[in-house]
Amino acid sequence: SERCFDTDIVQGAFCVCMTLHAAELVLCDRGGRERSALLCARCARPCGLLIDDIALATGTSRERIRREHRALRAQGVEGACWCDVSPRCVDAYCSVACREAHRPAHALLCPGGCSSGDPLYELDSLAERHPSDALFIAAALVATAVAEGRPASWLEAWADDSFVCSSGGSRWADGGEGEGEGSEDEEPDCAAEEGWALLHTGVLSRLPAEARALAAPLLDPGLFARLLAAVERRVLPLQVANPLS
Repeated sequence: SERCFDTDIVQGAFCVCMTLHAAELVLCDRGGRERSALLCARCARPCGLLIDDIALATGTSRERIRREHRALRAQGVEGACWCDVSPRCVDAYCSVACREAHRPAHALLCPGGCSSGDPLYELDSLAERHPSDALFIAAALVATAVAEGRPASWLEAWADDSFVCSSGGSRWADGGEGEGEGSEDEEPDCAAEEGWALLHTGVLSRLPAEARALAAPLLDPGLFARLLAAVERRVLPLQVANPLS
């Protein structure tokens, strides 16, 4: 099938976001997800002003940007929408519509208000340490499937790499030439095991008792490991040096 890419290069954000229309998957690599740009937590479109991205890139916290935006919106000035699941969450949205559409899935993962030791706090910390956004994306796909009542086959389709590897390139088909002991491929495996345990515990804790049995097939450890590995191979290793640092 035809694979069409849209690329948004955000001036001052130092990141590239690509939407893979063939699989509806947002691919982005932000150097360890340093949160140096205001991108919509649902669609990855820019949701702030250039001055916000410059402020973030030079050390201003997202918490401060969030407070400033909320003050501006209270005065009738447009700004980013922010997560309202928790007042301490720093996920931003390009519109109220995106925030509302994302709410059911985000509510299962939102780390706002969580403290150290909480499974979702630890999952967020683990994903921050991961070298790309793959763990964030894989967890978000699982949360979306659970929130929307998707069948396990929906996640199985995401974990299928066949459409990515049709050209037979080694980087996409077999994980690259670094396979074997000591290779980078070991890191996603470790992240998958720990990430799954945190995701499983955290999501189940936020589901009503009657929904947990229905979610069980979507929280299978083997499925999550395959999903994370597939997402990892689809994330392009793009990195641009920050000229303001």
